[in-house]
Amino acid sequence: MATNITATMAAYGQFIPEIFSKEIIVARENNLVLANLVERYDSDVKNSGDVIRIPNLSAITATYKVENVDAAQSATTETSSTITINKHAVARVTIEDMAAIQSHIDLRKKYTEQIGKAIARITDTDIRNLYSGFSKTVGVAATTASGYALAKSYILEGIRYLNSKNAPFEDRAFVVESYGHKDLLNTDDFVRYDAVGIGGDKNATMTAKFGKLYGVDVYLSEQIYTLSSVAYGMLFQKSAIGLAVQKAMRVQAQYDVPALAWELVADSLYGVAELRDDHGVCIRYNQT
Repeated sequence: MATNITATMAAYGQFIPEIFSKEIIVARENNLVLANLVERYDSDVKNSGDVIRIPNLSAITATYKVENVDAAQSATTETSSTITINKHAVARVTIEDMAAIQSHIDLRKKYTEQIGKAIARITDTDIRNLYSGFSKTVGVAATTASGYALAKSYILEGIRYLNSKNAPFEDRAFVVESYGHKDLLNTDDFVRYDAVGIGGDKNATMTAKFGKLYGVDVYLSEQIYTLSSVAYGMLFQKSAIGLAVQKAMRVQAQYDVPALAWELVADSLYGVAELRDDHGVCIRYNQT
């Protein structure tokens, strides 16, 4: 009889990942912010490989043709950036039968959502950590304890810098945490834009986007780095950072008969890298 029960559970287990995967993908996508704003290279490693090499074409300077003289050769120095697929994010929970039976909520469904959020957070955190490689920092000093909220001048200087580096105007994003969100709501230019109603409530329906300022989409994420009451906002153009997801989010479930419990494990395999440090600006401000 025990053998029959084990065989039955194993057979049923083949179907569980398909059911739970749909739920966990929704949970993950609804919580990703930074991962949806950077350049994606998923297709380059879909089938195999662990390193993506991305050529960086240098700008070419034009000259004038001199009569009866061959055109001068344009000097170029080509480099490349790499994304290494070296991050295997994992989240695992165990749900014992007693807890599942006595709970008034569907624990398996709720924990499936939670592990999806956990994978989203660690992915965004890996991208967030690349702020330190940006070639430009504006705002307060890292040691400033308090008194300097997110100022309009910080944002304008960041935009000026991106413009000076010929960063494309499209696909720019500014990501702040909750204090930065509050400061922006106290900025007249931002509030006046919102008052116009462009975009309506669609901005906040399924993403963290909550407005637009000086042509830049603005997002809220609590994954933004903070230290000693200083927040490190990220203003960047899409091509500043690359993300390659080789194995998209999956969830596997297995019933552990001796433990009388369900094991849920979610994982994702990916790599992140800074590709253009002059297409990103770190904007520091106090959490006041």
